[in-house]
Amino acid sequence: MNVRNARFGIGLLVVSIAVAAVLAPRPAHGQAAGSARGVVVDAAGGAPLAGAVVTLAENGMSATTGSGGTFTIDDVPPGMYTLTVIRDGYAPLTTPVTVSAGAATPLELRLAAAEFEERVRVTGIADELGLAEDTDTGSRLGLRAMDIPASIDVIDSTVMQTRGFQRISDALETVPGVLAGHSPAAPSSFSVRGFTRSQITVLRDGIWLGPANMVMRPQNTFNLDRVELLRGPSSVLNGQGAVAGTVNAVTKQATPTDEPELNALFSYGRFNTYQTAVGVNGPISDTLWYRFDASRYGSDGFVDRMSPSSSNVTGNLLWRPASRAQFRFSVDYLDDDVGSYFGTPLLPTAAIGDPLDVITTTTGEGIDARTRFLNYNVTDAVNDSTQILLRADAEVQLSDQVTLRNTVYGFNAERNWQNAEGFPYCTAVVDVCTAVGEIQRYYGYFFVDHDQQLFGDRVHLDIRTPVGGLENRATVGFEASTLDFERGRGFRRRLPLAPGDAVDVFNPVPGTYGQRELRGISPTYINSWAFFVEDSLPLGDRVRLIGALRYDAMDLERSNLDAVGAVEPSGFEREFRWWSWRTGAVVNLRSDLVAYGQFSNAKDPVDANIYLVNANQDFDLTDARQWEVGLKADLDGGRTQVTAAWFDIERDDILE
Repeated sequence: MNVRNARFGIGLLVVSIAVAAVLAPRPAHGQAAGSARGVVVDAAGGAPLAGAVVTLAENGMSATTGSGGTFTIDDVPPGMYTLTVIRDGYAPLTTPVTVSAGAATPLELRLAAAEFEERVRVTGIADELGLAEDTDTGSRLGLRAMDIPASIDVIDSTVMQTRGFQRISDALETVPGVLAGHSPAAPSSFSVRGFTRSQITVLRDGIWLGPANMVMRPQNTFNLDRVELLRGPSSVLNGQGAVAGTVNAVTKQATPTDEPELNALFSYGRFNTYQTAVGVNGPISDTLWYRFDASRYGSDGFVDRMSPSSSNVTGNLLWRPASRAQFRFSVDYLDDDVGSYFGTPLLPTAAIGDPLDVITTTTGEGIDARTRFLNYNVTDAVNDSTQILLRADAEVQLSDQVTLRNTVYGFNAERNWQNAEGFPYCTAVVDVCTAVGEIQRYYGYFFVDHDQQLFGDRVHLDIRTPVGGLENRATVGFEASTLDFERGRGFRRRLPLAPGDAVDVFNPVPGTYGQRELRGISPTYINSWAFFVEDSLPLGDRVRLIGALRYDAMDLERSNLDAVGAVEPSGFEREFRWWSWRTGAVVNLRSDLVAYGQFSNAKDPVDANIYLVNANQDFDLTDARQWEVGLKADLDGGRTQVTAAWFDIERDDILE
C-alpha cells in the first residue's frame, strides 16, 4: 500500500471534539439565570489586571479580564460556587460566591504577586544545571530534572547570553563529557558517553527531524529558550537512533503579558564576527499573544574565504479561548552557510619550512605555518541550507485529571554541498599528480544535495490521579510520520583533468568547481508510527518509580538510481518493528538530595544512519542497553547544584 503522502489527522479530530465540548454552552436550569461580574486588581497598588482567567469551578464557566481588569460571566444557574482566578505572575485566588437568580453578583478580586518565579531567576545564573526546571527531553510527564532517573542538563537563555554562546555547540561544549565537532560535512555533531554522530539524537522543540549528522546545523542561540541534554539511551521517548544521548533545542515561546516586551543583542569580535538579534513578546488581545525573534550571525572566519553565516527567524502565536483550552501556532525558519574551509593539507617533513607543532603522523607529515590561514577550496564553493518547520499544538483539559495534547508538524529542508573537499600533496608524478610539490584536488571534488519533506502528528493523554494522598502521573499516546528524502551526489572520476585542479601549496589560486559529474540519486521513503506509555508512581513521600514503554513500526523503502536514472541493485525495502523501554526509581534522601537508578535501551542501524542504509546493510537494528545510578543535589537555595553518575552501556549486533 502506498502511504507516502499520508497525513495523520486523528489527533486533530480528537482535539476538535474535545474543544467543542469545552466551549459548548451550558444548558438552562429551569429558572432565571444570574451573572458574576467584577474587576481583578493588583492587591498592592490596586491597578487593574488584564489577562486573568476567572472560572467557576463547579461548571467550568469562565471569562478573561479585559484591559480594565473587568470580567462578566453570564447565564449562570443560581447557587453557590467556588470561584478561582489565575494570572501569570500572581498567586492563584480561590473564593466562594453566591449567584442569585436574575441578578448580577458584583466582585472585586485582589491578587497578590507571586514571588517564587523571580527568586529562581536570580540565583545560580552562571553555573545553574537546571535541576529545578521542568524538562520534556527526559520525560513526557512534566517532571523536574531532579525527579527523573537520568542525567539531564539544562542550559537556559540567561546562561547562554551571559557567557556569550553564539551557537548551540558553544553551549554544549561546556557540559562535562560532551564534545562538539564542526566538520563542514556534518556541522555541529556531538560525542556523548563514547558515541557520536547519528547515535546522538537531536530534536527541535521535541521533534526528531532526522539523523544528527544529516540534518544538524549550527543554530543561533538567541532564538532559543534553553538547550536540554539527556545522557544515555532514549529510544523509549524518540524512537531509533538515541543510543547515547538526546539534545533538544527549545525555542522561545509566546507568554501572556499586558505590554510588549522587547530585547535586543549586538556583539562584535575578531575576524569581523558579529551577531545581531531582536525579539519581542506581546499581546494582540485578551486571549491572544505573539512572540517573534530574528537573529543573524556572520564572520570572515579565521581562514581566507571561510565566511560562515546564519539567519534564524522564529515566531509563534498563543491563543487561549477558554480556561481549559489553549492553542499554539509556530514557525521556525533557518538559512545558513557553514563556510567553505575543508582543512589544511599535510606536507612531508622535507617540504615544511616553518613547522607548526600541532599535529604529527607516524609517517612524518606535518603542517607548515605558512598554510595555516590558506583556503584550498574553489571560489564557487557551496555549503548551505534552507529549512522551515511549521507546527500547531493543542492542549485541552478534559477534566481536572486528564489533559489532551496534540502536535501536528511539517518540515521542509534543502541542503547543498559543492566543494573541493580533498587536496593531497603530490610527492611523485603518478595518477593525477602531474608535478611533485603541487596540491591536487581532482579526487576531492564532491557535491551532494538534500531535498527533505517530513510530516507528522503526535497525540497523547496526560493523566494525573491521587495515590495514597500523592499524585500519580501517566501519559499514553500515539505518533506517526511520513518522510520523503532525496539525496543526489557526484564526484570526479570520468571527466579529464583541468589546469585549475592543481594549485600551489603556498599560493593557491582557487579556481572554480567546473562541470558536475553526477554519480546517482537515492530517494528514501519512511513511514513510521509508535505507541508509547509512561508512568510516575509514588511509593510514599520518599520513593517514586518511573517506567516507560514504546512500540515502534518503521517501513523503509530505499532506491538507488545511477546518473541516467537506471535502478541499481543496492536498493531495498524493509519493515522494522521493535520495543523500547526504561525503568527506574528516584529516592529523596533529603529535600535537596536524591539518589536514582535506571535501566534503559535503544535501537539504531548497524553501520549507517537510517537515511543511508543500502541492501548490503540490510540487518536488524542494533540493541544498546544501559544501567545507571547517580546522585543529584540542589543545595544552598539553588546556588549550588551537583550531579554524579555511574553508568555502563553495552551495544550488541554490530559489525566487527
